[in-house]
Amino acid sequence: MRLTNWFENRQPIKRWMQRRLPRCREVTLSQRQIFVFLTKEGGLFAVLLAVTFLAGVNYANNLILGVFFLLSSILVIGIHHSYAQLSGLRIKVLHASDSQAEGQARFQIEINPTTAKCYCQLELLWQQYQRIAVLKDKQVLHFDIDTPQRGRFLPPRLMLQSVYPLGLIRAWTYIYFDQEVWVAPKPIEAERNVLNRIGGEGEETHGLSGQEEFQELKNYVKGESLSRVSWSHLAKGQGLLSKQFIDFSAEQDALDYEQMPAIDHETKLSQMAYWVQILSQQNIAFSMNLPTGQLPLGHGEKHTGQALRLLAEEP
Repeated sequence: MRLTNWFENRQPIKRWMQRRLPRCREVTLSQRQIFVFLTKEGGLFAVLLAVTFLAGVNYANNLILGVFFLLSSILVIGIHHSYAQLSGLRIKVLHASDSQAEGQARFQIEINPTTAKCYCQLELLWQQYQRIAVLKDKQVLHFDIDTPQRGRFLPPRLMLQSVYPLGLIRAWTYIYFDQEVWVAPKPIEAERNVLNRIGGEGEETHGLSGQEEFQELKNYVKGESLSRVSWSHLAKGQGLLSKQFIDFSAEQDALDYEQMPAIDHETKLSQMAYWVQILSQQNIAFSMNLPTGQLPLGHGEKHTGQALRLLAEEP
């Protein structure tokens, strides 16, 4: 495997593989995507075949030559069956979650046979190792992929292989998924002067109306007031949904890039990520101001996700 990895990491080979195996959201494996070669045990088996053939020819022994042809036919049949373990599989990425720097993004993939045959001993390596002993119907797998730094992240290649049935032949392929995720900065604790917080204990609300404004719809939870039910959505057959409101008379804050005490850009973003986390935990509504974007006042899980996405996308 080390020799194989060294060979595959050569720049000409990498460029050739990128042309042959372009990034995609879904792929059905065929002859173009599948590679077949001897395993270590298969190499020893090939040496045995060579020795057997030379002995049979040298001694003009038909029995030894018969053994050679028998073993050769087994090897050829093994090539066919190993290739068949990957041929016809459809692999696609279903979902990928955003992450933070030095964290992990979860990728959900589906592997689905497009033929009636049974697939055996499939091995998947995508920073984590997973094995499928027998695959007869589609199966969903989850992988947690390291995200080392902030920004746009494309996952590394997924390797799928099988050495079924004899372990002499390895059939494998690489899949490069075109499913990007955004990596938010890793939170760094920082002090700041909270100049923009209003509505707290003993503070003025600066003329805020105190009225609630609609924020989002969520699934209705038993016990909630029926006055919050969205009857129009129920009439359309969209289920029982509850209206969620934000109270702008409550405590709120404004995060500003220029208020962060750090000097360099990345550290400032990490400090803002820390305060997004703190305000979210305290259920304090906040707005955010960045050099290239702004986020209006809001709160809740969805608002926190939008804030982290903006920090991830910041140039």
